[in-house]
Amino acid sequence: MIETNLRLQELITYAQSIVDTIRDPLLILNSDLRILSANHAFYRTFRVTVEETENELFTAVSDSIWNTPELFKLLKDTLTKRDAFDNFEAECDFPNVGRRVMLLNGRRLLRPDNHTTLLVLSIEDITARRESEAQLSLEQDQDKKIALALQRHMLFLPEDNAFSGLTVHTAYEMASDEALVGGDFWDTFAFNNEHVALVIGDVMGHGLTSAIFTTELKYAMRAYIREHVQPDLVLHHMNEYLCQSNRLFLEGINTQGSDTPVCLALAVIVRETGKGTLAVAGMEPPLLVRANGETEQTMAVGLPLGILTTENYQQVDFLLEEGDTLILSTDGITEARQGRQFLDTEGLTRLAVASNGGTLKAMADTILNGARDFAGGKLRDDATLVLVRRSSTFHRTEQNVAVRSDTNNCF
Repeated sequence: MIETNLRLQELITYAQSIVDTIRDPLLILNSDLRILSANHAFYRTFRVTVEETENELFTAVSDSIWNTPELFKLLKDTLTKRDAFDNFEAECDFPNVGRRVMLLNGRRLLRPDNHTTLLVLSIEDITARRESEAQLSLEQDQDKKIALALQRHMLFLPEDNAFSGLTVHTAYEMASDEALVGGDFWDTFAFNNEHVALVIGDVMGHGLTSAIFTTELKYAMRAYIREHVQPDLVLHHMNEYLCQSNRLFLEGINTQGSDTPVCLALAVIVRETGKGTLAVAGMEPPLLVRANGETEQTMAVGLPLGILTTENYQQVDFLLEEGDTLILSTDGITEARQGRQFLDTEGLTRLAVASNGGTLKAMADTILNGARDFAGGKLRDDATLVLVRRSSTFHRTEQNVAVRSDTNNCF
C-alpha cells in the first residue's frame, strides 16, 4: 500500500512538472470548484501566491473576479452534463494586473485512482490580440472610407439617357461588407461626337489598394480609347502597359505592383447607327438580347490583362437595332452557385429574356435578384452589370452635351 501511494505521488509530481512547462495559466479544479493545483504561468500572470490559490474556490480568488453567473453555470455544467467547453471570453479588471481579456477552455477528467471528477481549466491572455484586432479594424474602417470616396468618383453613374441614341444602365452588388471595396469596376463615357465606350472589369484585390489601382486603370484606358478607338488595340496596349508595370516591379525598379491579372470587357458603339465592336480579356462574353427576345452570345475571348505580353485580342462586330440590349457582366453573376451547379451563361440568358421589354433597371434587378436567389440569398463574389439599349431617339443637336459632361474644357 505504501509503495502504491509513493508511486501515485511520483505520477502526480511528474504530471505537475509537465503542467508547469505550459506557457498559459492552467488550473485543476475539483467538483466543488476548489483549486487543487495551478501551474507557474497562473501565478506569474495573475501575480498571486500559492497560499492565495490552492484549496481556494476558483470563484473566490482574485477578489472573486471569476464569480459570474454565466461562468459558474458553465463550469458546473462541464462537471456534470458535458465533457468540455471552448473559447469563453471574459474581460475584467484583475487585481494587481489591470484590465485583461481572457479566453477560457475547460475539460472534464475522471481520476482513475478514486473515480473523482476533475476540471482542467486553461486561461489564455488575448488582450494584445484584441487590441491588435481593434487597431486593424480601425485602420480598415479608415481605408474603407478612403476607398469608398475613390470608388464614388471612379464609378461615376451617368443618367440612363445621357447618350442620345442609347440608354445605359449600370448595377453593382458587393458580395460582403468584409470585402471592403469590391474588385469590380466599370465605366461608361462618350469619347468623341460619335462613339460611346462601355467598360466592365474585375481586379484580383479589394480595398484601398485596389480602388487606387482601378482608378489608374480607368484613366489609362480612357486615354488609350481616345487614341486608338478599336477595342482590340486598346486591350493590346493596356496589356502591354500592365505587363511592363509588373516586370518593373519584379525587377525592383517600381516600388508597387498591380492587382493583376485584370479581367475586362470593352465595347464601343456608334450612337447614331448602333454599330459596335467589342473585345474581351478574361471576362464573360457579352450577351445580346434582341427586341424580339432572341439572344446571341458574342464569341469574344482573350486572356486577362497582365499575363502574357504577346497576347493578341480579337474584336467582334455587332449591331444594335432599336430595342436591342447588350449586357456586360462580371462572373459574380454566372458563378452564382447552388450546390455544385452554377447559374452560368444559360441562367443569365434566361433571366435577361424573362425581363426583356421592360426598363434596363428592371432587367438588371431581375438578373441580380435571380442570381442571388439561385445562390440561396447571398452572392459569393461581387456582381456588376452594364446594360446598353438602342433607343428610338437620336438628336444630332445633342451630340456635344454628353461629351461636355465628361471632359474638361481647355482655354
